[in-house]
Amino acid sequence: MTNEEIDHMFENYYGKPVDLSKAGNERIRDLANILNIKLNRILQGNDTYPEIHFRFIEDPEFNAFADKPELGKNIYVIAINTGIFYILEDLIGRICGSNSILDDWGDLSEEDDTIKLNNPHMLSLQDLYKQRGVSNPIIPKHESRRILGRVLFQYMFTSVLYHELGHIINGHIDYLRKFGYRLRLSEDKHEYEYENEIDLLTFRTFEMDADAFAANKCIDEIIRAVGVSEEAPQEWKFIFESYHRLVGLWVFSQYLILRILGGFVPTMDEIEEDCHPPSGVRQSMIISAILTSVNSEIKLEEDELLAFHQYFTFQIDRAEEVFQELSSSKLNVESIKFGLSEAGTNIYKSLLAKWVIIRPELLKVAYNKKLRDIA
Repeated sequence: MTNEEIDHMFENYYGKPVDLSKAGNERIRDLANILNIKLNRILQGNDTYPEIHFRFIEDPEFNAFADKPELGKNIYVIAINTGIFYILEDLIGRICGSNSILDDWGDLSEEDDTIKLNNPHMLSLQDLYKQRGVSNPIIPKHESRRILGRVLFQYMFTSVLYHELGHIINGHIDYLRKFGYRLRLSEDKHEYEYENEIDLLTFRTFEMDADAFAANKCIDEIIRAVGVSEEAPQEWKFIFESYHRLVGLWVFSQYLILRILGGFVPTMDEIEEDCHPPSGVRQSMIISAILTSVNSEIKLEEDELLAFHQYFTFQIDRAEEVFQELSSSKLNVESIKFGLSEAGTNIYKSLLAKWVIIRPELLKVAYNKKLRDIA
């Protein structure tokens, strides 16, 4: 398909793609180019993978999705809303432009006091613009802090891209199609239509699996990045000091995303009805996937694994402190704490049990024939 045909397909089914040639869209264009390179590298490395196209679409909601348009072809799409781009860009600008946040990364001497938001839980551009107006994002003053911002930004969006890719490669999209599920754009919202309803636990299991897929891909990239750190420009050297610190920074970035999502699940009823696992549960799953991935690549001793786990826990605590630092109001933490509760542990166990049941069915439609045995 040509780029024009791809854009037309996205507009027909999902929403208008961002015009990357338009003045003012340079920042989105630069990120889109990076993400397309990453996606194509994965697709070209495995000749069994299908044709997949990625676009940023003009949608203010904090959302991304994967789907298979009804074209009679083996073609899939990944879309990331511009709402995510601008919300995370604002958040990273406030973090890296602060003289008191992540003080062990780069030179903070030129940065300002933290510029707070009333509430950093923002699920649409309207939430952002109500708090800061339609203005430009904060740009850190020192080059080292701008580099840190770019790394965090890429970590966040690479994870979003790979999460959606996991839904495709691991067979979730085709499994849903068997039950008549179709993604539709209705009244500017993306919603599923279906012929046969699927239980909530299946959707949550797919989210768990996509999280693990993204974590494994990202950690593999991080370890390879440290391996070529000698080739990095001098001003980037502090970023590549060790995979230990880089993986910790990645954990920090993931918690920020889950923290945004988790801030809007304040009641037990809403936690029980959400098709995504609670944020605290997802964070626990991601940590488990990371430890498994790191250990398979580097072969750590038991005490080293424990040290890694403790370091990740520290990064999560640190990210929570940052989230509180960014807010001028008291934040809800119920969905985060829920992941550490007995009820959260029970959800975790139920997802692992569901995975054992659903894995054989996914293997029939998955492009990844090495679906892990356990979550």
